[in-house]
Amino acid sequence: MDKVLEITGEPIRANDIARAAYDFNINVRLGQKACKSIVESRKLLDDLLLQGKVIYGVNTSMGGFVKYLIPEKYATQTQENLIAAVATNVGPYFDDAVVRATMLTRINSLARGVSAISLENI
Repeated sequence: MDKVLEITGEPIRANDIARAAYDFNINVRLGQKACKSIVESRKLLDDLLLQGKVIYGVNTSMGGFVKYLIPEKYATQTQENLIAAVATNVGPYFDDAVVRATMLTRINSLARGVSAISLENI
């Protein structure tokens, strides 16, 4: 039988994080409530964009360039550029357990359904 850790977006116990980080036989999955919250949050963002709302970091630039609206045709490229810019840090690689623990806690945070991430991305 597979061991499953269900991600709900609720606080997660440190021992559950440690188990998932070190036990490669644990399957992590999103709970139904988390999936529903994620979908609703994304729908809210999409609806706001359709209404023409200005949303920091989504259809505006960031920091000192916040007053610059990003034309819709450049939105995807801008987001990809942002990810590329923060993904270029250098240093020693983390071990697998640290990466798994970090990913698990990030997924749990996103599962709260307040980030507007798409279900496909999470």
